[in-house]
Amino acid sequence: MNVRGGVRPGRVALIVVCVLTGLWLVLPTLVTLPVSFTALRSFALPPPGLSTQWYSNFFTDRRWLEALTNSLVVAGLTTVVATAVGTLAALAFDRAGFRGRNVLSAMLLTPAIVPVILVGLGAYYVFLRWRLAGTIPGLVPSRRRPVSAPARPRCFARSPCRSSCPACWRARCSPSSVRSTRW
Repeated sequence: MNVRGGVRPGRVALIVVCVLTGLWLVLPTLVTLPVSFTALRSFALPPPGLSTQWYSNFFTDRRWLEALTNSLVVAGLTTVVATAVGTLAALAFDRAGFRGRNVLSAMLLTPAIVPVILVGLGAYYVFLRWRLAGTIPGLVPSRRRPVSAPARPRCFARSPCRSSCPACWRARCSPSSVRSTRW
């Protein structure tokens, strides 16, 4: 609300877009969940009868459980590797000035720019040559998501220089000049 008590149109538009986006993301799950309890072998809404046969089939079939285990292992390893690499990259870009910084930054941001299918085909070609296709060590690097731009600490210190050069950032963002913010 603004000072006079009215609602800003931008705020209303933001709320509407957020609600619509949330519905767009949740709606497929709301449709899939009831269908998963159907007694039929095909898609039907509303389900004519309820059954847990598909869940029973999933949890008693060895192949499904192996696939679930592989998925969880790959997801866990990918999370650990991506977090470590992303954190180290952010620290390196923020604190170190080194040769090739722009090239490395471009390489890390390439998956966000290049279409996913091209990255996937390239990774598949390389992994075939290295005999990693279809293995867990081959799946972990291929499942990483694009790295976002290196993060900078939020600095509120006043400094005579308003540029973004690394020396000025270090001076402005030293522990004595950074204010902690509540999120």
